[in-house]
Amino acid sequence: EVLDPLEAWDIEAAEAIIERLAKEKPDDPGVLFLQARVAFELGEYTKAVELYERALGDRAAGSNDYALAVSAEKENRGMVQEESAHFIVRYRPGKDAALVPYTLESLESAWDALTKDLGYAPPRKVRVEFYGSPKALARVSSLSEEAIKTTGTIALCKYTRLMVTSPRALVRGYEWQDTLTHEFV
Repeated sequence: EVLDPLEAWDIEAAEAIIERLAKEKPDDPGVLFLQARVAFELGEYTKAVELYERALGDRAAGSNDYALAVSAEKENRGMVQEESAHFIVRYRPGKDAALVPYTLESLESAWDALTKDLGYAPPRKVRVEFYGSPKALARVSSLSEEAIKTTGTIALCKYTRLMVTSPRALVRGYEWQDTLTHEFV
């Protein structure tokens, strides 16, 4: 019942179902697992890790979902965030701060055009996470480091967020604003 909205990124519908289930069975491992999935999708990585541990107990170490939440929590530790009307940008303090105004400007322009053309607007702010290397991108996504190297992947949209490699991670950078817009679309 909950997996369909989660797979469709309809987090609001999934939250409503899980809230009802949690009232009925607050300590049920299946419900805790689904709560962890929603927390992960919302970028609440510490909460997701805790819920996965409660749901899975000793089996947590063997869970891909848990491992991904742990990696995302570690990679996001120490990040700061800035927001615009429709976006949240997380990044490491330092040089990547220079990207933020341009990121928000590009994405807000894309938002205006796309929501007008498609007649649809995401119900929540879209999260963008900048990572310092392709290796870090591999740790927070379902792609392996080898797959990222082979395909040249520098960004992806998955788990209701945009995950982007900082242009400073590549010797010559890349057209990161185009990439951001592509991933948002």
